[in-house]
Amino acid sequence: MNERRLCILLGIAASMMVPAVASAGLGWSGALTITNIEIVNDGGFLVYPSGGLSAACTAGGIYVYAGQNNVTTDGVKALLSVVLTALTSGKTVQILYDDSTPQCYGRYIQINS
Repeated sequence: MNERRLCILLGIAASMMVPAVASAGLGWSGALTITNIEIVNDGGFLVYPSGGLSAACTAGGIYVYAGQNNVTTDGVKALLSVVLTALTSGKTVQILYDDSTPQCYGRYIQINS
């Protein structure tokens, strides 16, 4: 009886975790060419690529803000340096972002060679 009860409890716990993971909306973009960067007064910035984003990103770009999508203040600065390097050098980037909101908050940015 105890084994059966344990199995039921584990099944319930596992089923409760699935929706939280599935609704996260995290995914990597393909190779993106950055066309514009907008620095905002509260310390964040917006990245505007030439297409390639999820249709859910209705705000028009990827937002990078401290406190959103596990990004810290220092992380915003580091991510901005990568984006500026890509823009000035003409390199493409791949961005891990969350498309569960229209702002599609970015978390990681990889510059491609």
